[in-house]
Amino acid sequence: MEKNIDYGNKLKQIRTYFKLNQSDFAKKLGIKQAYYSLIENGKKKPSVHILDKIFDMGISGSWWFNDIGDIEVAKDFEDTATKDSELIKINESVLEKYFRGSKLRYYHYEYLQIKYYEQFSMDKLKELVRSELSDLESIYNSYSKIIETLHFLGMPEFLCQKFPKLISFDSEKKEFDEDFNEDINNIILSDDKLKTILYILRIKENEEYYIYKFNKLSDYINLYKTDIKDFILDFKANIDSE
Repeated sequence: MEKNIDYGNKLKQIRTYFKLNQSDFAKKLGIKQAYYSLIENGKKKPSVHILDKIFDMGISGSWWFNDIGDIEVAKDFEDTATKDSELIKINESVLEKYFRGSKLRYYHYEYLQIKYYEQFSMDKLKELVRSELSDLESIYNSYSKIIETLHFLGMPEFLCQKFPKLISFDSEKKEFDEDFNEDINNIILSDDKLKTILYILRIKENEEYYIYKFNKLSDYINLYKTDIKDFILDFKANIDSE
């Protein structure tokens, strides 16, 4: 339920920030130094217990997840930073079902996102939905046009199979909405505000997915640029000969 994080590097930064050696920092986390060393060296991931300890120190969630701001939350804001989300508390059991049996904890990315969005009015959330959908459509259509060009030029067959043509965004959105509504209906979520927030998070997940696909396609194009160049030259030669 967390984004990809270099746990070892993060913990080393925190340890250095507090000017502790591995042994003293391990004691602070309630674990043995040898086990901590494995985590810092990237051979183990921190347990939920360790993450609890880290955030109890006042470590900033924005820094941990997105490298935004300082490592430590200002002391004056610690209570606010760790305060429970009322929206999540009210819908705790429903959200656990939505996230496939995983209980949201205050350092999870999804928890922080829901907590952030719950401060907005429904009108503002609906405006954000429109904005996020517009961004998703732009990303989706840009990716789709490159795919269509690949197929039109008759690029290497393995590329065409790996990156098939996409349906229109309207059709994609229809399927997207149907999947989302099915998930919401299965957990019987009646809170409109939370439903809207989860919808925004689902849109953002799709944005990240198509950006990832876009980058993978770019990598393949760069890797096989010589083959692609030959296809384009052959294509041009055929056009010129007609």
